[in-house]
Amino acid sequence: MRAPKDGSDRAGRGPVGRRVGAGLAGLGLALVALVAVAAPASAHTRLLSSTPADGSTVPTAPDQIRLTFAQHLLGLGAVAVEGPGGSSVGVGDAVLDGAIVTLRLAEHRPAGVYRLSYRIVSADGHPVSGQVTFTATGDVGSVSSPTAAAATPSAAGASASGGTALPGTTLPGTGATSEGKGGSSAGLVVGIAAGVGALVVVSGAVIALRARRGQGGTDGA
Repeated sequence: MRAPKDGSDRAGRGPVGRRVGAGLAGLGLALVALVAVAAPASAHTRLLSSTPADGSTVPTAPDQIRLTFAQHLLGLGAVAVEGPGGSSVGVGDAVLDGAIVTLRLAEHRPAGVYRLSYRIVSADGHPVSGQVTFTATGDVGSVSSPTAAAATPSAAGASASGGTALPGTTLPGTGATSEGKGGSSAGLVVGIAAGVGALVVVSGAVIALRARRGQGGTDGA
């Protein structure tokens, strides 16, 4: 009497067991497929940190930007920094050193919002892009003013036209240089002094000669 019951129970559990086994096998295949799909995605690198940090506020913009990634990179696509007003403040090309990317900034870095955009090639060959923003509250450096540079020659010209002549320059309306005029005056004074001296010498000699002749005539008489 028990044999049929045991057989019927095994027969009833057989289809259920097969369905459970099939379900477990399907779940295992799904997990394998999920891992296979997720593996390449996990190989993509990511940005670990930046200097300045994303969203930070700093007293002044640094002289260079630094990006640190989770893995060594295969290459750089593009790295650019946009300063306040939309002007580019990056200088030269970005430098890649393993997992670190640096880019120098211009000497003049005004206060405002800076946006760094990057596109790099991760270790698995896939491109990765992103953006970092930070705010500088103060200026660094200065821009030379073309107006101030142009004012210097104008001031020099104004001084010359006012009659103040530099050495070797031509005085207005005279046709002679300041050096030439000074040299001519000195030469004239020297010439006059030499002439007066010669005249004194000649006059003294004549007077002495006459005195001797007069003395000789007296002795003869």
